[in-house]
Amino acid sequence: MRVDAVGLIEVILPEVAALKGQAQPPAFHPEGDVFTHTVHMLNGMRHPDLHLAFAILLHDIGKPATAIDVPGDRIRFDRHDSAGAEIAERILTRLRFSTHDAQIIAHCVRNHMHFQDVRRMKRSTLRRFVGTPAFALELELHRLDCLASHGILDNYNFIVDFQRKLDQEPVLPEPWITGHDILRLGIQEGPEVGVWRRRAYDAQLDNRYAGREDLMRWLEGEIRAQPESSGKAPSGSQPPVIPGSP
Repeated sequence: MRVDAVGLIEVILPEVAALKGQAQPPAFHPEGDVFTHTVHMLNGMRHPDLHLAFAILLHDIGKPATAIDVPGDRIRFDRHDSAGAEIAERILTRLRFSTHDAQIIAHCVRNHMHFQDVRRMKRSTLRRFVGTPAFALELELHRLDCLASHGILDNYNFIVDFQRKLDQEPVLPEPWITGHDILRLGIQEGPEVGVWRRRAYDAQLDNRYAGREDLMRWLEGEIRAQPESSGKAPSGSQPPVIPGSP
């Protein structure tokens, strides 16, 4: 890294300089410290890309602040992804990145560890994960992350195969059930409508029903089965952001 060779990195990006010497578990990172890992990823880029380059540079920026050496275990970096996203946002603001560019890069930093869970995700969760606007960037970040460390691409290949199977349909299709449908089933206008929309959309993405009519029958039964037919949504649910009409 040329800025490092001439001594500028400590001045311009001291947070990146702090990656030098930050040890990692050898079983997962035989390449060495976090800085070495980051440089390997940058060297592995297939073509120049601003968002990808800074997502790589900052994806593990939270590791020094979260490093814990657990006796008898290994070095851990719990929640380094979320901590790193906050640090990345500060760095990108300092470097006067546009809000749009900073949001994309910080999103990649915040979510780069989610790939370890892809084979355990429900189909609906996986489709939402793959359907985000920056997913192609996230996927390439994950590929380079693996190649610059343990070299295992099982989760990457799983996602590529999943995307291939969805080639003939939208990853996030238009919802069959709208907010108006839910209102007609007796739910009062408010946050509960969003909760029921999420349940219906999850069922659609999971391919649990053949079409809108089957899904509507299931949804009506679920709503009627609520205590005292109140139409209240299950506790603990949160209204989602779902494409389509209200």
